[in-house]
Amino acid sequence: MKKKDYLRMIEGRSLALQAKYKPNALLKFSNYMVREVEAEYLEISDVLEDICDAYEKLGYMFYAKRKLDELKPKIPYFALVTQYHLINFIFHCKAFIDSISNAIYHAYDLDIKIKANIDITRPRFNKKLTKKRGAEDILRLSGFIGESESRAGLSLNSGVW
Repeated sequence: MKKKDYLRMIEGRSLALQAKYKPNALLKFSNYMVREVEAEYLEISDVLEDICDAYEKLGYMFYAKRKLDELKPKIPYFALVTQYHLINFIFHCKAFIDSISNAIYHAYDLDIKIKANIDITRPRFNKKLTKKRGAEDILRLSGFIGESESRAGLSLNSGVW
């Protein structure tokens, strides 16, 4: 798949991109992954689908944030509507990180048996990744995800849900 075809494909799946939002870090990450797939350094498997999913989740985050920004305190059920959009934003933040992790997992064919460990914020995931060619670039480009502590509160077991 050529880069222009890929970009056309993701644009239709992301509310953020349709609104002309330019997520520079994600664009660098996905462009790198597409170049590696085109050069046949990476297996295509599900990589592009995972990246498209990440853009889709980013669009949902973008939409939820925009809805939160537009809310007026005097609307009926203000607290419930705020909670609804905030929960959507948090849910899609977690789903976004999962999509990025899955793209890396599929691209580098990481040998991870337990699905819950397919997570870029987990040390085991990064340990497996560092053994692969190009890992330094991926870790640098995916650094926008942040430290694992920033995601700890998003766990389904943490009581947030």
